[in-house]
Amino acid sequence: MGKKGGIFRYADGVDKLLMVFGTLGSIGDGLMTPLTMFVLSRVINEYGGATLSVSNEVVDKYGLRLLILAIGVGISAFMEGVCWTRTAERQASRMRIEYLKSVLRQEVAFFDSQANSSITFQVISTISSDAHLIQDTIAEKIPNCLAHLSSFIFCFPVAFVLSWRLALAALPCSIMFMIPGIGIGNVMKKLGGKIAGAYGVAGGIAEQAISSIRTVYSYVGENQTLKKFGIALEKCTELGIKQGFTKGLLIGSMGMIYAAWAFQAWVGSKLVTERGEKGGLVFISGICVILGGNGVPDISYYPDDIIDQKTKHPRNPQAPKSGRSSWKNSPAPRSGETNWHTPRSVTPSWQNSPAYPVTPIFSISIENSFQAHYDDFDDENISHRSSSLWRLLQMNAPEWKQTILGCIGAAGFGAIQPVHAYCLGTVISVYFQTDKSKILSDTRFYCYIFLSLAVLSFIANLLQHYNFAVMGERLSKRVRIQMLEKILTFEIGWFDKDDNTSAAICARLTTEASMILKSK
Repeated sequence: MGKKGGIFRYADGVDKLLMVFGTLGSIGDGLMTPLTMFVLSRVINEYGGATLSVSNEVVDKYGLRLLILAIGVGISAFMEGVCWTRTAERQASRMRIEYLKSVLRQEVAFFDSQANSSITFQVISTISSDAHLIQDTIAEKIPNCLAHLSSFIFCFPVAFVLSWRLALAALPCSIMFMIPGIGIGNVMKKLGGKIAGAYGVAGGIAEQAISSIRTVYSYVGENQTLKKFGIALEKCTELGIKQGFTKGLLIGSMGMIYAAWAFQAWVGSKLVTERGEKGGLVFISGICVILGGNGVPDISYYPDDIIDQKTKHPRNPQAPKSGRSSWKNSPAPRSGETNWHTPRSVTPSWQNSPAYPVTPIFSISIENSFQAHYDDFDDENISHRSSSLWRLLQMNAPEWKQTILGCIGAAGFGAIQPVHAYCLGTVISVYFQTDKSKILSDTRFYCYIFLSLAVLSFIANLLQHYNFAVMGERLSKRVRIQMLEKILTFEIGWFDKDDNTSAAICARLTTEASMILKSK
């Protein structure tokens, strides 16, 4: 757990104890789905049987079971959230302190040998961004992974207990859910790494100009700087659009869940009519297989490599080696070494997963940025300074076609969910009909609907994520260029203030535009 080079390398005894209790809480949280489904299978059989009335004794019995289950899951989820969040804060705090100590132990030659952007920007980026990502991994990604793993492990035994024939027939469908999660997910990871490198180049151009602002003003190089900055951002925009398209493929391909429901509904109708199995057991067994398999993509992207390495060394061979390695595989900081890396060159593999879209490089908020750099800050002032939604839409006017297509895709995908829920509820009632031919014919009709939903889900997600990616990336590029253009019109005295260092300005330049990208 706390081995040298691992993500828990800074965990002490208290942190290990917190992680043990947090793990138990995550397992209990993951047990919620299979246990709830097991109880509901009996409830459905009682409510959907031949008798028209249900006694109070039956209602009280299952109501008490669900209440006890809810209390147990609530306690487990509380342990999970408190323990993992607390230990994540403790370990991330130690990481930041040790990293800064390691940087301050470097010789002067190390600070003169870094490429692309200044050392100050890299230190600020690492302390504020990369440590925050690791904290987010420990606090959220690991417990979520454990909860999904617990659900995956226990859902299938429950499914086999309820209806082993249906579970055995539907098992290949759950394995198919791993294909998009692993295949397309790896493509998204690679694109995320390329985007990180492209943003590093653009940030370096901006910081070099701001740190040498007197030279830029002397040679009237504002336009040339903006031109170079725009060219560097163009690469980021292209990669971001590709990532949005890939994300649409990934989430859209998960529409095979609806196809799996079509297969399970057909098999279930055969089991009810020919094998005499109870409709509630068959239906809940299918749900357990789907929910268990649906957790596989959320498990698959984490255990690969938590952090992709990208080891580089200074250009000056006489300079001390910086050991620019990842948090995962680097040795403990010693004098003359540092866990150093270029900003955003270390990209956790879970960062580009379906559950974790592109995040801003820095974790500070726009409000905190205004508070730090304006003495007369208040809520009224920020409301005037902040861009309104209408203004952002006006800036996105050139992409009006993408806006319409993206909204159509989002609305279509949203409409799929209630249709799917209605069809599922109707399939339950079909299983309890007495006419066997009616059961088969009605089930066949809903199977066709499920297959149609699978196709529509793929198309809708592709339209939504691709077109919104085009909107967000192009708007983010415009905002960054306009922000830098405005900054380059300020007087020299503004850059001499302690709060307006080149690293701080680039942090705001990156953060605030990234928040606009997230809002898309």
